[in-house]
Amino acid sequence: MKNSYIRKITNSFRWSVAFLLVCTLLSLATIFRARKKERWVQHTYQVIEKLEFLLSTLKDAETGVRGYVIAKDTSTLQPYLYSRAIAPATLKEIKLLTSDNPAQQRALAELTPIIDAKFAILLYDIAMIKAGKPVTAALIFQGKDRMDQIRHAIQVMKGRELVLLQQIKSGKLPGAWYPYLLSC
Repeated sequence: MKNSYIRKITNSFRWSVAFLLVCTLLSLATIFRARKKERWVQHTYQVIEKLEFLLSTLKDAETGVRGYVIAKDTSTLQPYLYSRAIAPATLKEIKLLTSDNPAQQRALAELTPIIDAKFAILLYDIAMIKAGKPVTAALIFQGKDRMDQIRHAIQVMKGRELVLLQQIKSGKLPGAWYPYLLSC
């Protein structure tokens, strides 16, 4: 009778430990999944922030050159000079952040020469003013077309990131490991 009682207690203890172990493992899997999800959410917001920063910087460059065209004062070129210096580094950051996304990499490869063309137009505007020549309407509209292309490309890229964000929030985390974790 005593052995039967000890056996019941031992079995109960084993089942309790097994149950506790399963609960612990499930809790750890949930915590891991939540942390991974949060990192992907932060990553997506970081890409969106960098895209918005790039667009803002390019607008500042355009504003600085516009000020120079109007006032012919080189101090108005500060935003242009800053943008010219910071844009390549921002593009590299975006490229690194989106290295896992082929669609974003293709879009970035298409966007980069458009940005280069925009800077070339702005530099030409500056050169025209320095030479004492007027900036033509055709040149202004060419610059506007490039800026519209840039805005559109960045909007498309941000849209892709927002779609990813919705997928992440709905539980579809990027990477091959997520089906396993979602099944936990």
